[in-house]
Amino acid sequence: MENRLHKKNIIRFLAEAVSFVLEYNNLNLELSLRVSEIIPTTLPLFTRSIGAALTHHCTQDFYSRYQPEWLHLSETEAEIPIRDYFRAYVDTIANEEYYALLYSVALISQLCVHAIRRENSEIVRPILAEAANILHFRCYSRAHFRNLIRVAIECSLFHRTMHQASVDDGFCSASEE
Repeated sequence: MENRLHKKNIIRFLAEAVSFVLEYNNLNLELSLRVSEIIPTTLPLFTRSIGAALTHHCTQDFYSRYQPEWLHLSETEAEIPIRDYFRAYVDTIANEEYYALLYSVALISQLCVHAIRRENSEIVRPILAEAANILHFRCYSRAHFRNLIRVAIECSLFHRTMHQASVDDGFCSASEE
């Protein structure tokens, strides 16, 4: 088994994934986390193939339905409900179930999108913090991230085939709609 990645790698991965999805949705957020400060000590784990899977319109549409009540709470009020929400969600995922892990990153990203659209960006920090804790437990080696990339590519290929007969290939950006 490969060495365990430092948690900063997971934080960087999540920050890059969320930033990618926010940009796709024409949103912006200056994360209090300075990704550029941790880049010299971390590995680049996020890829465009993961981003394409996260921003595919089927994924976006599916996770746009998830808007838990705690999205309107303040940062301090939301910390416990966020922790409980993510732990309950992750408890349903079998170990090394990479499709589910990819979809959990999609859920995390969409929750951040919802928070910003609700003008409650202060809860993005606890969302990312709890997500990093949980993801670090489930996806902690380079091999895990290689599998996550493989699954992202498979999802994109599946959707490309599925949408081939339709006018929309499923990979348009939000600004092109």
